Amino acid sequence: MFEGILVDIPFATFFLSKLKQKYNYLNDLPSLDPELYRHLIFLKHYEADISELELYFVILNNEYGEQTEEELLPGGKNIRVTNENVITFIHLVSNHRLNFQIRQQSSHFLRGFQQLIQKDWIDMFNEHELQLLISGSLDSLDFDDLRQNTNYVGGYHSEHYVIEMFWEVLKSFSLENQKKFLK
Repeated sequence: MFEGILVDIPFATFFLSKLKQKYNYLNDLPSLDPELYRHLIFLKHYEADISELELYFVILNNEYGEQTEEELLPGGKNIRVTNENVITFIHLVSNHRLNFQIRQQSSHFLRGFQQLIQKDWIDMFNEHELQLLISGSLDSLDFDDLRQNTNYVGGYHSEHYVIEMFWEVLKSFSLENQKKFLK
């Protein structure tokens, strides 16, 4: 963005929200941890007695190979998840994963990002627009622009029959194959 160079890898939607300093919710979790999201949704729709699963209001963290247990609520290691409190548990787990667990890393990245791009500029765009600014459009490629800005060497020129065939073949590729070609 700053140097006019697009980044080839799209950012996850939860992270774009972090760039805008927004709070993330359960519906943002699939972009960070799809497996955890599936498990939480499974719990939400679990019809049997959830307390039989022996879940508690704690989360296990694995940092540098060391597991630590963190309470989601004061006394959480003694509070069993039940059918009555499962929604609270789901929201606390997703909040911990999306907002608390990655807070420090997100904060450092955001500080560096804001040294390059003013916060006011970031605030002008929604998450989708930010993604387009950072990575470019994922929907189409402008080969007409590429063709107009291509320099030919070795006796080739824009009207050479080999060059004409090249552009025709390239335009006939699917979007996915065009992206692969450009890589």
